[in-house]
Amino acid sequence: MEEIYRILEGTIDMHLHPAPDTFPRRVDDLEAARDARAASMRAILIKCHMAQTADRAAIAARAVPGIKV
Repeated sequence: MEEIYRILEGTIDMHLHPAPDTFPRRVDDLEAARDARAASMRAILIKCHMAQTADRAAIAARAVPGIKV
């Protein structure tokens, strides 16, 4: 594991706005989940200004095992 990721191990990001959203975003749901898993995070919480995210979270969680979304 890279040294930079050690500080994130076991953490939960409680406020993340991945793409698609009303503003351009750097990563989408799956990329965010993969990055979080790579950092050994426990979970991420995705948000969107214009739509619900429960369906997106369920898809990301199934597509990226090992991280709660």
